[in-house]
Amino acid sequence: AFNAGAVSLVGARGLMQVMPATARSIASVRASKLFDPNTNVGVGTKYLQKRLMQYNGDVELTLAAYNAGAGRVDRWTKRYTTDNKMLFLDFIPFKETREYV
Repeated sequence: AFNAGAVSLVGARGLMQVMPATARSIASVRASKLFDPNTNVGVGTKYLQKRLMQYNGDVELTLAAYNAGAGRVDRWTKRYTTDNKMLFLDFIPFKETREYV
């Protein structure tokens, strides 16, 4: 909702809902800096770019990884075929992630 001070139930912060651990790993940014819109969007887009490269430009897998984590998406792609994207998305076990993608 464009709330720079937003904090999710799991601790994601700011406009792009970046987790503090992700911010530290991507750009060595402290959690408190994630409430600054410029910092948050910078870290969030850098993370999004990293996932997009990881998934060879596959937007659906990238969005799923941004929302649920790359480790989970990697497990799902081993378990389910990605040839049919609509079917793959139906197999995502998290309603929030399915709706996000």
